[in-house]
Amino acid sequence: MSGLETIYKAEYKSNYRAKSYEDVSIRLYSLGIEYRKDNQWISIPMNDVVSMHTYKETNIVINFGNYPYQSITCRQIEFANEIKRNFKEYKVVQQLLVNPKSTFRKLVLSIFLFFIALIALIYYVVIPWAVNKAVDNFPLQYEKEIGQAIFESAMQKEQIDSGKSRVLNNFFKELHLKSDYNIKLVCVKKNELNAYAIPGGYIVVYDEIIKNMNSYEELVALLAHEYSHIILKHSLRNVFNTLSVRVALTMIFNGFDQGSIAMLGNGAEQLRQLHYSRKLEQKADENSFIIMKGLQINPRGITSLFERFKSVEGAQVPEFLSSHPLPQERIDNINHKIEKEPFPVVEHPLLDSYFMMLK
Repeated sequence: MSGLETIYKAEYKSNYRAKSYEDVSIRLYSLGIEYRKDNQWISIPMNDVVSMHTYKETNIVINFGNYPYQSITCRQIEFANEIKRNFKEYKVVQQLLVNPKSTFRKLVLSIFLFFIALIALIYYVVIPWAVNKAVDNFPLQYEKEIGQAIFESAMQKEQIDSGKSRVLNNFFKELHLKSDYNIKLVCVKKNELNAYAIPGGYIVVYDEIIKNMNSYEELVALLAHEYSHIILKHSLRNVFNTLSVRVALTMIFNGFDQGSIAMLGNGAEQLRQLHYSRKLEQKADENSFIIMKGLQINPRGITSLFERFKSVEGAQVPEFLSSHPLPQERIDNINHKIEKEPFPVVEHPLLDSYFMMLK
């Protein structure tokens, strides 16, 4: 063991909390540390050392004995180094071997990771939970105001076919769907395969998608799907997901002001292009099936609609097919429901007549 011959200067306190101290000499011996007091060397076996710590890089403090502990402070870095070399197998010494800068970096990293986890928790758990609660309790009148703002802004850039819009509304009325919403449909002249729902009761259908349909059952499937997004508040949920926390809370607790309405209007194009989650699309599909079953309309209209457009790629993908689950999976789900819940179907000549007028 090295360092046995070297004697260092130190300060001794009979109580580690005491303000006064005695100057003593200190050295190492085979089992630990010795300090000289009153012309006598007193041994401190390493097993009796309660704790050690360093400060200001060169100073080492050793606490030992029973509580309240005695302490010795040595301000010579060489003594601390001798302890580290000769007694590194002791846990109390191993604490001295940890790099303070490394410990600090680990602490900073731990704090950083904690905040990242906290942000992830808020984003993926707390915010969705809050959005769901807000949507479930959001007043219908406010939802209609949101929808009107979005609809009016979106239609400023569109060419509405008034004649086909009247026919489309008559077609929808023949479905006799009852809800708290006064559903309004518009047919837009545009070379795009699309249809989408707006909160509060608006359904926008592009004439191009109707031109590519082969039966009124397919149109019923499309409208039932978009209608389901409205009554199940999926479209409202998408709106809340796009809002800042401040705007959302303002609308929930204080209603609308001109600023929030303008913000919604300016975001109409973004809201139109939003895609629904896998879960919401599946719920809309299932509700479409329930609607068609209640009307005794052939539910194969849903699967034939999906089949017709599932091969379309890129920007031309219709909104109702643009998110997961993929069309084939959704087709399989509906086919499974058709097999599991068979029901009689009847012809609807008036719907067929309106459909031919839209073509």
